[in-house]
Amino acid sequence: MLNGYFVDQKFIDFVPIFFKNILVEKGRGLQRCLLEPAQPAISGENGSWKCNGGPLYFFHFSGYHPESDAISSHIPDSAARYRLSNRRDLGKLFAQYKELLIINGHEQASCWPYTFGYFKTGEPIPDN
Repeated sequence: MLNGYFVDQKFIDFVPIFFKNILVEKGRGLQRCLLEPAQPAISGENGSWKCNGGPLYFFHFSGYHPESDAISSHIPDSAARYRLSNRRDLGKLFAQYKELLIINGHEQASCWPYTFGYFKTGEPIPDN
């Protein structure tokens, strides 16, 4: 995270400059994540997830690791506002996501090298 921005958020500021006829979708169940200042109530029933009573379309599990108790590795424990212990509404959602990760081979896939971390020559791209 750099200056309060995370990954794609740095570039979204340029969208109005490079694209015409932009529509901002403001549905409350879209692009939910734990980095937002105001957290919605998440609930699940019969395999259907809701956000403040409406449909939950997408939840951003950024930095989540199924082998950890932390919600996100991107947020230091000392600075974390939310934990599964104080956001019980997220417990079932994270449990279901963890189960799906494990079933779909997370352990094996997490060992794969990052495809775009190298130049065409095979030389690693430095972090800085």
